[in-house]
Amino acid sequence: MRYEVLCRAGIGWAKFHAGDLDGAERAFRSMEEVFPGGMEWQLEGRLKSGVIGLQYVADKALRESAETGGVFELGALARAARIYAVLHAYRPGDADFANNCGFFHREWGVGSVFKAREYRAMAEGSLDPAVRELDLALAAQECARATQILTACRDAY
Repeated sequence: MRYEVLCRAGIGWAKFHAGDLDGAERAFRSMEEVFPGGMEWQLEGRLKSGVIGLQYVADKALRESAETGGVFELGALARAARIYAVLHAYRPGDADFANNCGFFHREWGVGSVFKAREYRAMAEGSLDPAVRELDLALAAQECARATQILTACRDAY
């Protein structure tokens, strides 16, 4: 079992360095499926843990999104928020994980609020009733999502 958890860590790091963030995240998270506490396992000085790997995945996703436009994209914020929610649940007493979970949920949630406002503005400017109705539905959907995200932000603290 120890061998398997370390192999999963190795797969995670190999995927991370190959640029496969989805695969890396899956591999790091799968370490916990082997046995409780599996994400903590590492080979000191040779292979970092899945917990550290997940932090690297969130960081790389954010950095890559900022390189394209200078600001974090909602998808990258969502990934970071979800990763830190996993880490916060994994280590509820870790103040850094709680803070990062709350911070990234807040940023993602505020971005979703702005997106809902954009849909409302597009609806107001539309002359086609079907397009207006669609934009209003998208605004309502995005607003509901923002409420859930911002609730997770509040709960993280």
